[in-house]
Amino acid sequence: MRGDTEAGEEEIETLNNGEKMVVYNKSDGTAQEMDTSVFEGIQISPKEIFQNMLAGMEDSHDYEVIGDEQLLDRDTFHMKLEAKEANSLMGDMEIWVDKETWIILKTISETGDSKMESVYTELDFSPDFTEDTFTLDIPEEIEITDMEDNFSSEFISVEEAEEELGQAFYMFSEEDYHLGEIELYGSDGELQRKELNLTYISDDEIPMFNLSIFESPEDMEIEESDVEIRGNVAAYEESINNYYWDEDGLRYSLLINDPDIEEEILELTEEMILSSEQ
Repeated sequence: MRGDTEAGEEEIETLNNGEKMVVYNKSDGTAQEMDTSVFEGIQISPKEIFQNMLAGMEDSHDYEVIGDEQLLDRDTFHMKLEAKEANSLMGDMEIWVDKETWIILKTISETGDSKMESVYTELDFSPDFTEDTFTLDIPEEIEITDMEDNFSSEFISVEEAEEELGQAFYMFSEEDYHLGEIELYGSDGELQRKELNLTYISDDEIPMFNLSIFESPEDMEIEESDVEIRGNVAAYEESINNYYWDEDGLRYSLLINDPDIEEEILELTEEMILSSEQ
C-alpha cells in the first residue's frame, strides 16, 4: 500500500495470516503486530463488505458507475464516489469491484492533500502456499512492537482530566444528561496525543452522546463552513452524525447517538461550562 502526502510517498506492507497481522512501514522503518486470532470464525463475504461500505456512505457521498474495466484480467465495474461536503473526513474515492467475486481490487481515495492507493497486484483463487508465503522481509535490526502497547486507556475524574490536558475544558452541565464516565486514551508512535472521551447518559443510564476532546491538530484545520458552534466555525460529518470545532487550543468532537435529540444537544452546547467551574 502506498500513500502520497505533502511530505512525500509512504510505503506500507501488511500481512495477515489469520493468527496475527503485521504492519511494516518501510518509510520510517517501523513494524507492529496485532493478534487477530480472536476474530477467528467471524466471516463476512466480499459482497457484504461492499454493500455495507455503500450503505455507510449513502448520506455522505454521491456515487455512480463510470464503466466496465479489465483489471488483473478480470471484469470489474469502476465506481466513483464524491463527498457531498468539502470538509468530509472521507473524501472522494474511486473503486474497482470484481464482477464475479465482489472483491474490491483497487481503491483510490483523496482527503485534503492526502492521496492513498490500494491495489491487488496478484489474484489467485487456487494458490499453493510455501512455508515462507506468509512472511514479510523485515530487517533484523527493526523491532516488531505490539500495536496494543501503543495505545492505552483508563477511566479518570474531571480533575485528573484537567491535569492530563494541562488546562480546563468545556463540558455539558448535568441538568438534562449525566456524565457517565471520562475515559483517557493515550497513543504513541506517529500519532502521539492524549484524548478524553466523555460519555453522557440519560436517567435510564442509556448512552446518548459522546464528547471527545484533544489538542487541536495543527495540520488538520477546520475549513470554513455554514456550521457554527459556540461562535466557532464547525464541521459536520453526516455519515456518523458528528460535529467538531476548535476552541481555546482544544478540538471538540461531538458524536450524537440519537438523531431525535440532535437539535436539543446543539442548543445545549451554548450552555457548556468549564470543567474548573463544575
